[in-house]
Amino acid sequence: MSEVTTAAVPVLGPTQRIEGGWRVHSTRRFHVDILRMLGANLRW
Repeated sequence: MSEVTTAAVPVLGPTQRIEGGWRVHSTRRFHVDILRMLGANLRW
C-alpha cells in the first residue's frame, strides 16, 4: 500500500495544477460571455 501511495502522490500534483489552470480559463470565458450578454441586452 505504501508503494502505491508514494507513486500516486507526485502524479496528483501536476494533474491538480492543470485542472486549476483550466478552471481559471473557464471562469474567464464565463465572465466574458456574461459581459457579452449584458452588452447585447443594453444594445436592445
